Amino acid sequence: MAVFAGTAAVVVADYVATLSGQLSAATVTARMELGEAAAPVPTPSGVQAALDGAVTTSLPVAELSPVTVALLRTGDAAQTLSYLAVLGLLALLVRRFVQGRMFDHGTYRLTYHLGWVALTIALVPMFPRIIGTNMAIRDLGLTHVPGVEGSWLGAEFWLVYAGAMVLSAVAIAIRVGNRMARDQEGLV
Repeated sequence: MAVFAGTAAVVVADYVATLSGQLSAATVTARMELGEAAAPVPTPSGVQAALDGAVTTSLPVAELSPVTVALLRTGDAAQTLSYLAVLGLLALLVRRFVQGRMFDHGTYRLTYHLGWVALTIALVPMFPRIIGTNMAIRDLGLTHVPGVEGSWLGAEFWLVYAGAMVLSAVAIAIRVGNRMARDQEGLV
């Protein structure tokens, strides 16, 4: 349990450090596709590299509407709360395993719900971030620049999705094990 509490403390500390850094610099971050608005990046060897795909940009708060800033910060807070919810449910699941209650109905339900809650890490913060990023594009006057758009799915979505599918498979295995344990209960 101490490992989960320590991990939760790291998640909260990272969020607080990031938020305090953004507040002191008067910036907010948004993930967007820059398209033709991406400036070339010079490398030490003299080659001009180009930004391609989704990038996380720091935007000055003074240039954005308060609603835009609130939506982008809400996305960050929602992601942190989702991480904490998943860590809490994982701690409960490990506790049940350690207590030897691996194949009871409560463990199956906990694992099933954990798979769905794991998806919230990617899906719940996505909505305020997309709306906030689109509003930031509007506030910065980038609506007429070809290729500039909000980034829908980050790289973490596919990792979270795969983790949720693994948890779903574990829930099925626990459910089958629950039936087998119940069927063999009176045989011994």
